[in-house]
Amino acid sequence: MNRKKILLQGYYGFGNLGDDILLLVCYHNLKWHFPEAELVVFVNTEQTSSYLNGLLGENIRTINYSAREHFDFIVHGGGGVHYDYEHGNFLFSVLNRIILNKPSWFTKLYQFYKVVKSKENISTTYRIGLGIGVGTFTPSSRKFYTNVPLLNGYDYLQVRDSASVAAAIRYKTRVSPVVSTDLAFFSEYWHPSGLKKTVEPASKRIGMVLRYWKSNNDYVKETLDVAKSLRDRGFSITFFSFEKVYDTPYSKLVQDDFNLVEWPLESGNLSEFFARFCDHDLIVSSRFHGVILASTFGLPSIALKLDPKLSTLKGILPESAQVLELEQIPTQLESLILATFSDIQSWKESTLRDFERNNKIIHQGMDSVNTFIRERL
Repeated sequence: MNRKKILLQGYYGFGNLGDDILLLVCYHNLKWHFPEAELVVFVNTEQTSSYLNGLLGENIRTINYSAREHFDFIVHGGGGVHYDYEHGNFLFSVLNRIILNKPSWFTKLYQFYKVVKSKENISTTYRIGLGIGVGTFTPSSRKFYTNVPLLNGYDYLQVRDSASVAAAIRYKTRVSPVVSTDLAFFSEYWHPSGLKKTVEPASKRIGMVLRYWKSNNDYVKETLDVAKSLRDRGFSITFFSFEKVYDTPYSKLVQDDFNLVEWPLESGNLSEFFARFCDHDLIVSSRFHGVILASTFGLPSIALKLDPKLSTLKGILPESAQVLELEQIPTQLESLILATFSDIQSWKESTLRDFERNNKIIHQGMDSVNTFIRERL
């Protein structure tokens, strides 16, 4: 009997902390439940491969787009895979309207084209979407025509929120989406062992997780102004980058005035990074996973709505999500932070309840996808 092969595919190996956590969850889940299967990870470069070996703590086989190989399963493991906020030209607007009207027809045509052009090097018997975020595409998106065939190619599609369900239905996916939650809530697969939060309540420590955004970085300067004002009030503030290389323009704005902690650390040590991350009572984040990861440690947070997916946090963390529009940063961020600290213990309790609810949901979601795979092995 041939050994079954499973390919893990996502935004892996680029030094993005949120996606690194998603990989850890997917990899350890599959390794635990299907030890007899060969696990392979899709990467772009050999440098990426060595990074993943360090993250997972073992050598793994990797492939890239040049490979010609068939897998029993391809698992697209988490993240905001299907979205595009950029605008294309008029021709893309016309094409996208046609595709949206006949997505299944376009999918068949696109797949035939790839076969004829010999562009379909990596194939699979079953394609699984796990913890996927399906979001907004602009009417003239340049990515929509490649995303529709992938959305229609899933044999099992588990999404992370109700907004993704609505989007999948709007894009007429071949299989009905199953709603779950973000994979990072399966903290048992990645939480650093023995890590405990050491600060006392109301210690006046704030962690700020911002990111570079090419269309609007004014919010970084505005948040810095708020941080300076809070520092004058006696608060201790540390900034974090979850993707060191990508965030370089943001990091340069911050590092002269505040402590900055960037992932990956030189040591590549996840425990060391989160020990510093947890040394706070409140997290302010313009990254989706800044809020999600904070909640797994019982840390309340305030989300800065840099992109539409941060709005979905209100559904994922109904008791503890606070989402602020970017234009409200100069006038409302500081007062919201002060109000949160005035009742910080209550916010911590709400955050813990939200985490525990999501932890149960993702356990159920994993059971579902594991059953799907097991029945087909």
